Amino acid sequence: MVYVLDINGHPLMPTERHGKVKHLLKNGKAKVVKRCPFTIQLLYKSLTYTQSIILGVDAGSKHIGLSATTNDKEFYASDVELRTDIVKLISKRRELRRSRRNRKTRYRQARFDNRKRKDGWLAPSISQKIKCHIKVVENVHKILPITNIVVETASFDIQKIKNPNIKDTEYQQGEQLDFWNVREYVLFRDEHICQCCKGKTKDKILNVHHIESRKTGGNAPNNLITLCETCHKGYHNGTVRLPKTIKRGIIFRDAAFMGIMRWAFYNKLREKYKNVSISTDLAKKDNISLKDITLPRNKKLKMQNWLITGASGGCGKVLALRLKKLGYTVAVTSRDMSRLESMPEGIYKIESQLDSSDTCEKAIQTAIDMKSVAEPYIRGRALRHLEKGRIVIFAAGIGSPYFSTDTTAALRAAEIEADAILMAKNGVDGVYNDDPRKNADAVKFDELTHVEVIKRGLKIMDATASTLSMDNDIDLVVFNMNEPGNIKRVIFGEQIGTTVSNKAESHK
Repeated sequence: MVYVLDINGHPLMPTERHGKVKHLLKNGKAKVVKRCPFTIQLLYKSLTYTQSIILGVDAGSKHIGLSATTNDKEFYASDVELRTDIVKLISKRRELRRSRRNRKTRYRQARFDNRKRKDGWLAPSISQKIKCHIKVVENVHKILPITNIVVETASFDIQKIKNPNIKDTEYQQGEQLDFWNVREYVLFRDEHICQCCKGKTKDKILNVHHIESRKTGGNAPNNLITLCETCHKGYHNGTVRLPKTIKRGIIFRDAAFMGIMRWAFYNKLREKYKNVSISTDLAKKDNISLKDITLPRNKKLKMQNWLITGASGGCGKVLALRLKKLGYTVAVTSRDMSRLESMPEGIYKIESQLDSSDTCEKAIQTAIDMKSVAEPYIRGRALRHLEKGRIVIFAAGIGSPYFSTDTTAALRAAEIEADAILMAKNGVDGVYNDDPRKNADAVKFDELTHVEVIKRGLKIMDATASTLSMDNDIDLVVFNMNEPGNIKRVIFGEQIGTTVSNKAESHK
């Protein structure tokens, strides 16, 4: 896409006619004004007709999403990463100013603190991010004839996130109700017991310790822990280590930021541009109808089977109902499975195993660099995650074509020195000598060797994956994933399905 400005610098409709652009530049009828995104300015008078372009802005605390579209085409899309070092830089500036004041103006009397903040004052870190939001919108206006701006913001009920069942006056009765201060609450929460030694040192003096530094983590209760005097001094001296179970609680810094900045950003845009509107997420509505969810018209969706996450309410629930009404196979899941009981028959309910309440940590690694989604795959780092008891999810294959998912699984299993590969099948409870769905006389194998699988031509996985598993002595367990509890059974070592290994008894 090449963005075009008229002779006066006003934006026109962009073009994809690269040959025309080269001709204008070659003949001196246009000049390049920006390389990224590539923008030219016409050096002759032209028509100023433009179409209606809507700019959608997805405001955030760390990223800004932008999309400029007409009714049928997208002309601009970007994801802007915001700076996160402003607080650190401001703190450094404050320290330098204090140091300079102590060196050069020690004779000066202390200033009376009578300074007042103006109405609408915002913290410098928040103000900087709002200015960045305004700046990226201005940059888009410079290259496209934007007619309308739609700002999508989200409001977060932090207390609702902490306690989904909160209601009425409970909003005014927080977790620190009837406590003198935060320290008293933390001591009460930890039952006046050191969370490191559990009272083994018999030290009666208790301290409240910051898990993260006060500068970065603050004085919130989820960043404080009770330690006895002995463990506290030992930790700061480097002789005592805190248990791995002691970790900082959930941080709501980003949610609080969105609550502060969303209206400030909207009002700033209103001052600068005329046609600005605000949009909230459909999922926040409680009265969504089927009309709120639109699907492609006059087209049959290619996917026949759908899994909808977050289907306990909002647009997720409505989308599931809509797809079911159109005749598709729909499965739903949610962190709160009790809210799925109202789903009609015919919609499959899948219990979520890895939800936010799990104490187990997860790590996602990808062979293809996608920093905003997951960390890059590094074998050593994956092994360290596993040593710390984390679940590691390998996504995006191995980053090369012509490699099946079977080969990818076998390769990753060999790299992390896995004991077994669990192969979950849809409706098949093991390995047979023939297709059990077509041949009722098919014989099921309880155990097989990798050599037998290759010789018999049993297409459990491709030959490359089977050979790789055999060479690295990796067992393969084939089982039925549709039977509830099978995944747990196979992990705990129960004999289900078919086990393929180098030590299995031969079957003729």
